[in-house]
Amino acid sequence: SRPGSRRSTSGGQQPASRGTAPSLALSPSVPHSAALATAAAAAAAGKGSGQLARLPDECWLRIFAHLEACELSGPASTLCSGALALAMRPQLWVALLHLDFCASLPQRAILKAWLVLHDRFHPRQLYVHKHREHALDLDLARAELLQRGEQAREQDRKQRRLRALNFVLVRITHLLLCMALLGSTVLMWLRLNKAMECSFYVVFAPIIAFEAFLLATAVVAFTIFFLRSSSGWTFYWNRLRGVVRWLILYTSPCEGAAVLLMVCAVVPLLACTLEGDLPKALMHHKRLRFVLPFSA
Repeated sequence: SRPGSRRSTSGGQQPASRGTAPSLALSPSVPHSAALATAAAAAAAGKGSGQLARLPDECWLRIFAHLEACELSGPASTLCSGALALAMRPQLWVALLHLDFCASLPQRAILKAWLVLHDRFHPRQLYVHKHREHALDLDLARAELLQRGEQAREQDRKQRRLRALNFVLVRITHLLLCMALLGSTVLMWLRLNKAMECSFYVVFAPIIAFEAFLLATAVVAFTIFFLRSSSGWTFYWNRLRGVVRWLILYTSPCEGAAVLLMVCAVVPLLACTLEGDLPKALMHHKRLRFVLPFSA
């Protein structure tokens, strides 16, 4: 049977009223695509062809007006040749354009002007063009969203690394300095009271260990300073904390490195002097024994 044909077909069945089939298709309990599939199956099997044949074009247009574009181009247009002709009606595609691509009154005015400007094209062609344009915009928006998400995750990773680095350069450094001073003080007190026999290398070992840690963190800070010209390391250098960054900013990289080396050399040279491991030329003169640590 062809939708829109008003002639009756042979089959011996009594024609139903005009409102029977549309009420089934537009029933809220039955989806429109399911109703179309039922109608197509009935038409293919030859059952109920008399009822479908007596439906006027207006009823089919009302049914088709509730379909999506993919359903209107697919299942609805494959019912028969008459359904294909009805599915190509311009008013259906104009309505779909307004439903799918107009969310406000300004957009409706723009779409109306766009349709007038391209009136030589069929509205279905305009819908396909608009759909492709909309799909491209969605792809671009999705790619931009993914890029922003990746940038946000990278920024979060940088923040975590920076917090860990500043925690080591400030909190851990302060804690190790206090522990080193306390440990060396206790060891010196035990040695002076002759409660423990140990060399001055052991007495100053906590401070020497802290100085080694300080030099290691200084290497990290200087590395970030020399790599700050790149975009990835500028973030770390501008937010870095600690005494090494302060030395670099308020002096210069060379002066800061010299100050760190001299400061870290005082305690080892003092331990060598107290243990008598300096060159003999300095050990023979009592006034020259402490020249090296004093100079540092």
